[in-house]
This record gives sequence, C-alpha cells and structure tokens, in this order.
Amino acid sequence: MDSQSSDASIHGRDDFSAILNRAIHGDSHSRSALFEQIQPKLELYLSQQSGLSLRRKIQIEDMCQDVFLRALKVLTTLPEEATQQDFLNLVLKNARWTVLDAVKKNERFKGESNIPGGIVSVPLDPDAHDGEALIIEREESEWLHGLVERLDESYSSVLWLKLDGLETAEVSERLGISEELVRKRYQRAIEKLKQFTDR
Repeated sequence: MDSQSSDASIHGRDDFSAILNRAIHGDSHSRSALFEQIQPKLELYLSQQSGLSLRRKIQIEDMCQDVFLRALKVLTTLPEEATQQDFLNLVLKNARWTVLDAVKKNERFKGESNIPGGIVSVPLDPDAHDGEALIIEREESEWLHGLVERLDESYSSVLWLKLDGLETAEVSERLGISEELVRKRYQRAIEKLKQFTDR
C-alpha cells in the first residue's frame, strides 16, 4: 500500500515527520492523514469550548474543518523536527481563535440558554421584562437543552431564540413568521415546559 494513502497511520516520530513534511508541501493524502489523527481531539476541544448556545448554531464538524484549514496555512511555521504535540498545539491555538471568531459573529447568543448552570428564568410572557417567570433549577447545562429538545421544532426554535435574548420582532424576522405566531408558539412552548417540570 502507498505510504501516502489517506488511511496512512501515524506511528512514531519518524512517520509523523515524514507525513508532516509532505503535508507542508501540499500533499493531500498526508493532509488527510493529519486531519484524521487530530479530528477526535479537535472535536472534543471545540465541544468543550463552544457552549450550548453556539453549538446549536454551528456544527462542530464544520468548525473542525475551518480550524484545520486555518492550521494548514501556518504549517510552515513548525520546525522540521516538530513533534505530534507541536502539531496538536498549533491546531488547538487555531481552534481557540476559531471559537473566539464564532462567538464574535454570534454575540446575540448571550441569553438565558447560555448560562452554564444554576437556575434558569424563563419569562412566561415573551414581551414582558422582569415579569412572571418559570424558574427551572438545573445542575448541568445540558438539562434545559434536553428538555427543550423534546418540544416540536416549531416551538423549540422560537424558545431558543427568545432565551438567546432576541425580541419578538427579531424572532419573527429570523423565522419568517408573524409576531403573533411567535407569541403563540412561545406560549405553547412554555405550557409544554411546565408539563415536563411538574411531573
């Protein structure tokens, strides 16, 4: 089998150096081998760093591709004797920048749905600020996410956008539905959440 095939395994420093050098010089098979090696660690890192709100908007697989393409552009900054750890550090540095860029592009995602833990306050009225709210206690950030995922998509999409801090008019524009329908779906989502939490 050709040592440059895309399923080439990377064992030991010598094999890695050879594959890295070929990747630096543009060999697509070697680049694929590097990506396959780094992908599990990269996905884990991005998943940990992104937060629920951002992960709902951006696929981790897409971010992995962006990070790797970004890292490929600066592969030449690695020394000839670079180790796998050097390569990993380079990729993760680019991963941090990619996450920061994604957060900047998605600054609206800063509402209740992105709070890492504790208590979530879900307003009963979509247009009332500091009004009556459904208080949901949770120990893990995944809990509310799982609860909302049990809703129909038409309800959960409205609820997530409201929890991310968007006004009713903004949700209406984003989803292409009337403001009145946004309010109705939001109220229905709240009713469902109450049913789930009262059990």
